[in-house]
Amino acid sequence: MKRLILIVLSSISLIVNGQEHSIGLEGGINSSNIINLDDYYYWDLVNKNGPTIGINYEHKWNNHFFIKAGIQYNEIGFKYKYENILNVSFPPGTEIPWINHTYHYIGLPFGCGLSLGLKFQGFFSIGLLPSLRLKATTDYLSISDGVYRGILQDDSRYYNPKIDLGVPINIGCGYYLSTNMQVYTSVRYQISLLSFRELDDSEAMNLRHHFFSFVFGIKYSIKKN
Repeated sequence: MKRLILIVLSSISLIVNGQEHSIGLEGGINSSNIINLDDYYYWDLVNKNGPTIGINYEHKWNNHFFIKAGIQYNEIGFKYKYENILNVSFPPGTEIPWINHTYHYIGLPFGCGLSLGLKFQGFFSIGLLPSLRLKATTDYLSISDGVYRGILQDDSRYYNPKIDLGVPINIGCGYYLSTNMQVYTSVRYQISLLSFRELDDSEAMNLRHHFFSFVFGIKYSIKKN
């Protein structure tokens, strides 16, 4: 029994040796759109910007390899200029409105990566991000007697799936302000593995989210030598 305890303690000491544990807070901007895998015409889409906010835990060993997990909020979607196929009358001086399709997700990202450098570091990581859709909204025109009155929102998109699964790929750099405090920035690209449809009658449309994120963060580390 004593020998077993010694073996366990020795193994733990070897595992812990040279490790680094970090807690980080990050935020930034998503620039998102959709991919149509069926190559079906789907308006003249433009990227939509929205916030990304996250808290993460990182476990690093050998000063290079790390795994990380956390919780992350993302607002993504797309937009397009309204096409006046209904010949709606717009009051003088009114611009043709943008129609926004917006999705709000909360997710639990996890992944692994590699970092290089000491005080100044570069890093790369890849992982998975399962997410729960909190809300989805679509803009539509308020029209009375053929005249444009404003923009309203529909949030009753019951036909969209509640779950999304994305593959985030990160590349970035960080700088240690002190032994334990690091600031960092990264560019993240993510594409969804799950498809969805945007309109209630668009059964054949094979749409997927994809977006770039421009992220800034700060993390506090505890190193065990």
